[in-house]
Amino acid sequence: MANQAFITAKGANLGVQLHWNGGRDSVEAFLEYAKLAKLPPLGQRNEGLPAFVTVLCNYFGNDGMNVRISSCYPHRPDLSDSGDNGVYVVEGFKIVARYGGGGVEQRVYELEDMLKAIDNAQPKADQIGIFLDGIETPVDQLKVGDQVILPRRYGDVASEGRFQVFTVLGFRPPIYGRVNGENLTGKPYVDMFDDSAAVPNMDNINAYIRTETVRVPK
Repeated sequence: MANQAFITAKGANLGVQLHWNGGRDSVEAFLEYAKLAKLPPLGQRNEGLPAFVTVLCNYFGNDGMNVRISSCYPHRPDLSDSGDNGVYVVEGFKIVARYGGGGVEQRVYELEDMLKAIDNAQPKADQIGIFLDGIETPVDQLKVGDQVILPRRYGDVASEGRFQVFTVLGFRPPIYGRVNGENLTGKPYVDMFDDSAAVPNMDNINAYIRTETVRVPK
């Protein structure tokens, strides 16, 4: 007895065979987790597949049975060995087609519960729990001193998790405006780096929040 499915990117010649948790609710949760963890999206040249498989193996256990990489026909994914739940065709992190897997669509697991279960199975350095627990907040509501949750500094392998808590230091003044050619007037910047460095946070584009919303700690 199993709950199988096959996941492949549109136009790709490889995919992932799941022995368990092949229902749509689980597959959507795996894809959403990969998106939130900022893993490479699944594409037709199989980019993103290794990182995605790593997440799955961490969750199911790497015994060679629960998760397998298999070849498929790029233009006929419906011919793949699909198992109980059929074939899911993905673009990026979104299911765009489904073949096989007849019957009532599985909706057993709550997305939030699945995301936390997947996250708890990952190594500490790769977990995103602090982000999952954060509250989505409009950036224009931030003020100096507020804490925000952002991806950890590039190369910071000592921190636990893919995200860290940073503090808003200020906002880009109109008189200076551009950083690296991009107009960041009014955008908040955080204590991403040591301000004694050659390029202070105020002048480092990587220290700026350039999205419309950001998550803050509860």
